[in-house]
Amino acid sequence: MNATTRKRRINKIENINESYIGKIFRYSYGYDMIINEYAICVRQTCKSLMLAECERLLNNDDGSGKGRSWTTGKIAQNAKKYRTQKRALYIDGVKQHEYFSRGKGNAWYLWDGKPNNYDTWD
Repeated sequence: MNATTRKRRINKIENINESYIGKIFRYSYGYDMIINEYAICVRQTCKSLMLAECERLLNNDDGSGKGRSWTTGKIAQNAKKYRTQKRALYIDGVKQHEYFSRGKGNAWYLWDGKPNNYDTWD
């Protein structure tokens, strides 16, 4: 790709203009696996959210590749807490999507309430 066709990608921290208190977020990760974490927003400022880890339920994590995960929405015992900032990805000045991040390459998205693929077997 030469300099004239390269798209300019910018990640920006943005202000939070709506209430996320009580909403559930999902973070997915894994190399040759799919692992989901769920967290609920327990505190909010105009620049960041405090998320608390939620209980996670699993079904069929048996190596078949048909595992599913979802959350009860209850804060887990000894829950981890995550401070996140709202970010948006812009390509050539056009907003592509929004997400919440701790700044370590991970992204929390609002959970749609549906079970998600889950597989911890390589």
